[in-house]
Amino acid sequence: MDQRDLSQDDLQDFVRAVTAQRLDYLKVIKSMGYTVDDEQIAILEKELQDEAAERRKEHDGVIAKNHLTELQRQLAVVDLLHEGSTDAIKLLLLRLRYIVVRMKPDQNHQRAHFHIEYKREHAASYAVDTLERLAGRMPTQYEKPILEWAAKYKQSLMTTWKKLKAGENVEQMIFVDGEA
Repeated sequence: MDQRDLSQDDLQDFVRAVTAQRLDYLKVIKSMGYTVDDEQIAILEKELQDEAAERRKEHDGVIAKNHLTELQRQLAVVDLLHEGSTDAIKLLLLRLRYIVVRMKPDQNHQRAHFHIEYKREHAASYAVDTLERLAGRMPTQYEKPILEWAAKYKQSLMTTWKKLKAGENVEQMIFVDGEA
């Protein structure tokens, strides 16, 4: 068998993904009425928040792929809760669906905003400063986590917008989960 060494970054990504899945799983089973250790949830949330703060420093304040992955996990949990599924396999896998986030400042738009599409069925644009929906339609069950995510990364979204407006390369901020 061919053995490959995992890079430190690969290992950290793997540990982060497993931690995030465990947190999501605990939240889902708690929402279904099962007893869950709230302290364990708080510990996992803090661990992920601390890691996210470190990664924000590494990315010069702009929105990065891991930010999108975090939003994708939140929306997958919403889907599971909305379906009322008790299938343990679904709860563990958190069936990921495609999410697209775009930020492309052009001459016609001076206000910082981002576009988001979820499941190729729902699309909307949101202002970064006030988080108000500017266009499109997003069901409430998805809009709430999107707005929470955008509020959490508001400064990173604004930094990304400013860098794009200044012509700096920030990978044109088009992320498609599972493809980027």
